[in-house]
Amino acid sequence: MKHDLGGGKGSGGNRPECRPSGCQRGPSSSLAAILLPRLQYPSGESQRGWRTGPAESARINNDRFILMKNETERFPRTQPQSRRYIWACAMTGMHTLEAGHDPVRRADLLADDGRIRTFMEPTDFYTMAPRDNLAAGSTKWVLANPGTSYIAYTYDCSGPMGLKELAAGDYDLLWFDTTNGRTVRQSGVRIAAGDASWSKPESLGREIALYVTRRK
Repeated sequence: MKHDLGGGKGSGGNRPECRPSGCQRGPSSSLAAILLPRLQYPSGESQRGWRTGPAESARINNDRFILMKNETERFPRTQPQSRRYIWACAMTGMHTLEAGHDPVRRADLLADDGRIRTFMEPTDFYTMAPRDNLAAGSTKWVLANPGTSYIAYTYDCSGPMGLKELAAGDYDLLWFDTTNGRTVRQSGVRIAAGDASWSKPESLGREIALYVTRRK
């Protein structure tokens, strides 16, 4: 197994090189984390642009390592940009933290960071991989273990959120407002095979994470 975590500043930095074998990902995995301190996100980029770097790293390494993003030097310092930027990383399945979010300088950002943990910990996100091609309706980004469970996210829920290529069955939906932590559960929702969409509960805002699980 080879772990070369060499960095390098700016876009000229070396990509971490990894050659593990026989690895299993999971909530208690003993795999070494790959730290990605050189992913930079200029504050002027769009939400879609913020996702590009983490998504590429996840594509290369998610099946072999637990990934962690930390210590990016340029990150949004105001809301809602900060919240959406952190979700852009979390929705690649990456363990997401930001050293610049500390209680002395930026206490106002910490509550939104904590809500990501509140939402993600009860899920099986560690079995999923980015599958944005399954997004439908207002859904922007998707983590999926196809046929079993999905996390859909949007920063602008202007209509029903949806997923493509679902297996037929009964599903449980957990809606989560990422701005305040409010939740709504919908149990035993019958879905036919194919694409499906659901209207957001009226009590929730426009920035939504949705956990969708198929009953066995």
